[in-house]
Amino acid sequence: GEICDRFGDPPQSVTALLSIAEIKYTAKECSLSEITLKDGKLTAYFKGEMDLKAVADLVSEFGSKFFVSAGARPYMVLKFDQKKEENLLAFVKNFLQKYKKLLQHDLK
Repeated sequence: GEICDRFGDPPQSVTALLSIAEIKYTAKECSLSEITLKDGKLTAYFKGEMDLKAVADLVSEFGSKFFVSAGARPYMVLKFDQKKEENLLAFVKNFLQKYKKLLQHDLK
């Protein structure tokens, strides 16, 4: 927008900060309390009850790369190839956007 027009492209650190803010906002919209990236796994913890239809759709899409735990602290895990995912923030944003769309579709 206007910032880029006046001052050129923002530094990578600013872009990363904006991406993190967007990830946090989207996670909150999806009722996720925490997201971690470790050892090639994206783990997202549910704040409340999980939407079973949306989670089932993710299982269908990602197959054996995706699993869910409905224990005392429910969470979902998506395995990914760290060598192929150069931009982890974009990877997380894309996953959350996909999950958010599935949640919105279920509300209709």
